Amino acid sequence: MQDRKRVRKQGKSHNQSAIAIADKEFVDKNFEQAKKEYQRASDIKPAEVYPKGKIAAIDKIVADQQQAALLSAAVRQKEMEKQQAELARIKKTG
Repeated sequence: MQDRKRVRKQGKSHNQSAIAIADKEFVDKNFEQAKKEYQRASDIKPAEVYPKGKIAAIDKIVADQQQAALLSAAVRQKEMEKQQAELARIKKTG
């Protein structure tokens, strides 16, 4: 009985530690490391809802960042094509 209690207490401590680390990484925008720590916390206590919610939030943030990067690249590409067309027009008329 004492062994189970000790193991549960250690598990709770490890879970809290993983969440504390993950929360700090999340605030610092180190999403990959934060996700690893939230996953570790979730592995320790699978029924815990908080780390799963944070993992979902990280996945959304990362997906949004990737989408924004793709959009930004597309805008830059269009702008470069526009500038090249203008340069070609100037050379042709000049």
